[in-house]
Amino acid sequence: MLESYLLLTFVLALGLLAGSNLLVIASTILGLLKLFKLNFILNILDGRGIKLGLLFLLMAVLSPMASDKLGIKDIIDSYKSVLGLFALVSGILATQVVGVGINLLDSDPELVVGILLGSIVGIVFFNGVPVGPLLAGGLTAIFYRIYSLLLG
Repeated sequence: MLESYLLLTFVLALGLLAGSNLLVIASTILGLLKLFKLNFILNILDGRGIKLGLLFLLMAVLSPMASDKLGIKDIIDSYKSVLGLFALVSGILATQVVGVGINLLDSDPELVVGILLGSIVGIVFFNGVPVGPLLAGGLTAIFYRIYSLLLG
C-alpha cells in the first residue's frame, strides 16, 4: 500500500522537475483517489481508462466540426495537398500501430512497466507527449516481430 504512494510521489516529483503538468495532475489525482479509498474509480480507470482517454481525445479532435470551425469544404481542400495526403496515410498507419499496441498490452500486461518507464523518461527528459504508451505498445509489437523474424 505504501509502495503505490511512493511510486506516485516519485512520478509527481518527476513531473514537477520536468514541468509536465499532465504528469503532475495525473499522479496527484490517482494518489487522492487511493487516499480517499475510491477504489471503484481506480478500477474503472484500470479497466477502461485507455478507452475513455481515446474517447476524450477523439472528441477534442472532432470538436472543430461540432463548433462549425471545420466544414466539408475544409476537409476536401486539406486533401488537395501532398501534406494532406501524408496526413491521411499517417492517420491510417497510426491507428494500425496503436491497435496492435493495445492488443499487446492486453495480452502481456507486464509490458506496461517498461512502456510506462519509457514514457515517463520521454516526457521528463525529452519533452514528450503522454499519449506515448499506446504508440509505444504498437512499436514494441513491431520491433518484437522484426526481432522474431530476424533471430527466430
